[in-house]
Amino acid sequence: MKFSETLIDLRKEKNLSQQQLANATGLSQSAIAKLEKGRNEATASTLLRLSRFFGVSVDEMLSDTELPHLQSLVDATFPDAESELIESFRKLSENGKARAAAYVDFLVQQESDRKNR
Repeated sequence: MKFSETLIDLRKEKNLSQQQLANATGLSQSAIAKLEKGRNEATASTLLRLSRFFGVSVDEMLSDTELPHLQSLVDATFPDAESELIESFRKLSENGKARAAAYVDFLVQQESDRKNR
């Protein structure tokens, strides 16, 4: 399935118009229309916005698409260590993800407290 078809399917699953999706993601309705018609290719930023909104990974949005250079762009966005953490995180259950996020918040707070001493 092409990215444009995936986007249409995801939008329709949520019973959203292009305008409603645009409002929810901060994109314009014309940008959504062009993506769905395959006239424009999504940037890494747009892919991240859409994947977060729909609750799917960028991989799922790009699977079987004809936009392989976009996956390379997304892969290049994160250093190897971060990519490995993201891949590990994706393998967790929802409960595991919540616990991991809470632990990361705890570590960030510790770092912040340490810097403020």
